[in-house]
Amino acid sequence: FWVTVALVAICLVMSWLQPDAFATTDNLFNITRNFAFIGIMALGMTAVILTGGIDLSVGSIMGVVGVVCGLVLQAGQHWLLAVLAGLATGALCGAVNGVLIAYAGLPPFVVTLGMLSIARSCAIVLSQNKMIYEFGPYGDTFNAIGGGEILGIANPVWMLVLLTALFGLIFNFSP
Repeated sequence: FWVTVALVAICLVMSWLQPDAFATTDNLFNITRNFAFIGIMALGMTAVILTGGIDLSVGSIMGVVGVVCGLVLQAGQHWLLAVLAGLATGALCGAVNGVLIAYAGLPPFVVTLGMLSIARSCAIVLSQNKMIYEFGPYGDTFNAIGGGEILGIANPVWMLVLLTALFGLIFNFSP
C-alpha cells in the first residue's frame, strides 16, 4: 500500500515540477513500453515463485536472447529466424536450469545463480562486448514489432495484457 502511495506522490511531484517532460503522452508511452518487458518476465517468475522456486537468471537470459536476435539480424537473416533463434536460446537456458533442478536435485538458487553468470558471459562473448546497432535488411520490421503500436498503445503492452489474461486463466482454472 505505502509503495503505491509513494509512487503516486512521486508522479504528482514530477508532473508538477516537469509538466512539459513528465506528464506527457510520449513519456507515458515510453514508460509503459519499457515496463512491459519486465512485466512479461514477471509473469514467468510468478509461476516459478508459486511453485516454491526462484530464478535469478531471467535478466541475463533476456540479455543473451537479445544478443542472439541482434546477431542473427546483423547477419542479414529474416526477422522470424532471429525470433526463433532467440526463443531457442531462452528455451535451452531454461532446459538446462530445469534439468539441473528437477533431475539432478540441485537447489534452484544455486543453479539459476550459475546460469546468471553463464548467460551474461555468453552475451558479452557473443557480442564481443559491443552494442549491436545494425540489424540488417529486416531490422525495420523487427523494430516495428517490438517498438510499434496499435491504437496508440505499444505492441509489448498488448502482449503483456494478452499474456496476463492467459496466465490468469491458467492460474485460476488449472491445478
